[in-house]
Amino acid sequence: MTKLMLIIGLSIATAVEAADSKTVPGFGQLVDPVGDCTVKEENGKAALTVGTNRNLSGYFPENNKAPRILQDVQGDFTVTVKVTGDFNPPSREKANAFNGAGLLIWDTEQNFIRVERNIWVTPDSRRLSYIPLIEHWKDGKNMTPRPGTDRPFWKGKSTYLRIKRVGDEFTIGVSHDGSQWLDMDTVTAKLPDKIKVGVAAINNSDQPFMVEFSEFKLTGIR
Repeated sequence: MTKLMLIIGLSIATAVEAADSKTVPGFGQLVDPVGDCTVKEENGKAALTVGTNRNLSGYFPENNKAPRILQDVQGDFTVTVKVTGDFNPPSREKANAFNGAGLLIWDTEQNFIRVERNIWVTPDSRRLSYIPLIEHWKDGKNMTPRPGTDRPFWKGKSTYLRIKRVGDEFTIGVSHDGSQWLDMDTVTAKLPDKIKVGVAAINNSDQPFMVEFSEFKLTGIR
């Protein structure tokens, strides 16, 4: 599969406006519930701008407007992606500010798995994160709730994320360099044999969020 880089907020002067066609070549179908994201694609790179108040969570279903790019996959597979960005949302007066970006396994609005590099900033400017965020939503309920931490984990601006599916088991991996991997958890999810996989970017803050996805690889598909 051709490697594809998704760059949020990057200007590409001669790029193709993928938002018009709703398809990012080599990556999948753009889902943009608000319809205002800017997506450009050229030479295996794509640019997407994420506006404010874009979530993907059963906790805030009225704000499930996060843009994502997905393609069909059937059977067992391994998907990896490199996530690079400035995860630094400004604090808000009455709510947490959140940035998250990573892999998305999608069945329906009620059934999906998110795996993301992330950060949230509390109104009193505390910085916390999940390492990584792993959410398995089943029938609109989070089956994998877990606390965040202020313990340092992420290194630099880039993180590699990986999901391996074998039957109903989804093993989550994280790497700081793309070579040495840490298996963080295994989620058991009875999802259909044919589902969708791709990337998503979540921005629950008061300013646009910029992130870069690169080295996207999907293997084992049939």
